[in-house]
Amino acid sequence: MTLRECLVAFGVGAHPALRRRARERTAHLRRRAQGERALGDLGLGRHERSRCHHRAGADARPVEYRRTVADEALLAERCRVDRAIVPDRRAGADLSARAGRDVHDRAVLHVGTATDDDRVEVPAEHGVVPDGGALLDGDVADDHGGGRDERGGMDLRTLALEAEQWHGLDPRSILEVPTSYSNPPRQEEGMPLPKIAAVATATPPHRFTQAQLLALAGYRDEERRGFFRRSDIEGRHLWIDPASFRPDESVDELNDRFRAGALALSESAARRALAGAGWDAADVDFVATTTCTGRLTPSLDAHLIGRLGCRADVQRVHVGDTGCASAMVALQQASSYVAAFPGRRALVVAVEICSAAYFLDNRLESAVAHAIFADGAGALAVTTDDVGPSIVAHRTLFRPEHLGAMGFEYPGGRLRVILSKDVRRIGASMMGEMAAILMSTQGLKREDIRYWVLHSAGRRVIDRARMLLDLSEEQVGHSRSVLRRYGNMSSATILFVLDETLRDEVPVPGDWGVMIALGPGFAAEGALLRW
Repeated sequence: MTLRECLVAFGVGAHPALRRRARERTAHLRRRAQGERALGDLGLGRHERSRCHHRAGADARPVEYRRTVADEALLAERCRVDRAIVPDRRAGADLSARAGRDVHDRAVLHVGTATDDDRVEVPAEHGVVPDGGALLDGDVADDHGGGRDERGGMDLRTLALEAEQWHGLDPRSILEVPTSYSNPPRQEEGMPLPKIAAVATATPPHRFTQAQLLALAGYRDEERRGFFRRSDIEGRHLWIDPASFRPDESVDELNDRFRAGALALSESAARRALAGAGWDAADVDFVATTTCTGRLTPSLDAHLIGRLGCRADVQRVHVGDTGCASAMVALQQASSYVAAFPGRRALVVAVEICSAAYFLDNRLESAVAHAIFADGAGALAVTTDDVGPSIVAHRTLFRPEHLGAMGFEYPGGRLRVILSKDVRRIGASMMGEMAAILMSTQGLKREDIRYWVLHSAGRRVIDRARMLLDLSEEQVGHSRSVLRRYGNMSSATILFVLDETLRDEVPVPGDWGVMIALGPGFAAEGALLRW
């Protein structure tokens, strides 16, 4: 049969028109199958991957199979999907999809976040339905014309921007917007969810008060000194020896600081996470590391595997240059791995040495960076066979129009922070959007969420996010506490907030949590947790 016929015949859950066309052409397609019986009759064999599955619909983007790119969203090689061939550099590629693999009893795996806002979810039982985590796009017309969105015509993106700008709408109402998802994404019944078995953190031995760091920075004008005084930060840990530090270090000296600090702190956090989970290093099947404040080649994961004593066949990935959100990206990769291979164990490690990325100049954003950033590491143990909060959903929200709002530039080979004053507005707005998206995947409301694990980006970001999400001070208390005691440790920060939440709270089975970090791009990375 032709590729287009294959999609039409077996994608009948998408629209009524496709159902009618499929019924009219069933006999014709079976005659042309040339001995290949339709999987609608056979189901899935015990040891063969799905092909032309009647529940698999066309992706909104091309799908790559052994370097064959299917045009117009057609699947290549008789609609066969191979889990081992992924066109994206990150494991799972389009993480909103249900990845096909060797399956039994027609179980289909859900492997992670929705990075494509217009994708549709393909559940195992119900045909093609809208992805409950996808943004509602008003440009997608319904089956009856008129330019209406087949998923309700509501654009969360527009609502969030309007809310942020106070265009006659209470910004808190973004979380009250009803969605029309009749079949929100759900984990296939009987398939184990990834769980966070342990979380651990590590900090440098030297802690500095804000007053000490202000003196080291040497600012004399009230505007820059005010960044330190109004930061709501009491102290920070830095990989700096106060007895020998001088502010005119060379690039080589900064690189040496990053290497020493990153390796020591990542190993310390990793060992604590392994101990918390009751694992040995040899038990780990997958390692995901991340950092953005320096470079190592071989990368951080390779160094960590050797220092911990992991097996020679351990699988690994390093997530670089995604900033404060990168621990969540690494967690997505680890979650996807253990969801694909239930019972296996993954280790996530995020480490940042922001003290190797300072830049002394007259820019206000450099002064802000010097006032809030710090050093630290966090680690997670992730598996399906343990206790701890389950990772029910992952979502990614990306705004390339804000690409230049945050990041690094490299004058003279030194890292210099780019930090627009718009970050607090953009970041808080995207936290609101991400929370709504995550809750919509399970039909939840704000009052259903007991724990809010939000990135401690800075005082004003937390203030705005609290207002937009209509949260109490108690609900953002852990984010404020981490900021006050540690500062912003970039990617590691969200793991400190999670660690404090798990240590100070007493969750009961059924409690929900939302976990959101922000990063350059501009991006929000989120996870929906359930105890």
